[in-house]
Amino acid sequence: MAAGGFLVGLIIKRAYQSIDELWRKHDDVTEKLTNMAIELPKNYASRNDLTRAIDIIHDRFDKLDEKLDKKL
Repeated sequence: MAAGGFLVGLIIKRAYQSIDELWRKHDDVTEKLTNMAIELPKNYASRNDLTRAIDIIHDRFDKLDEKLDKKL
């Protein structure tokens, strides 16, 4: 009977250790995702920057188009 109690205790202990390990991994993944979400906007152009750059490109094409029209 003591051996059965020991085995049940051992199984419960291992189950709790496994659950704790899963929670640690969950916390690590959550922290990595949070850090990625914070860092991601720093690596890409903002919508306003992209819009401004596209406007500059369109203006240059308009000027080139005007020059071509004058020559033809």
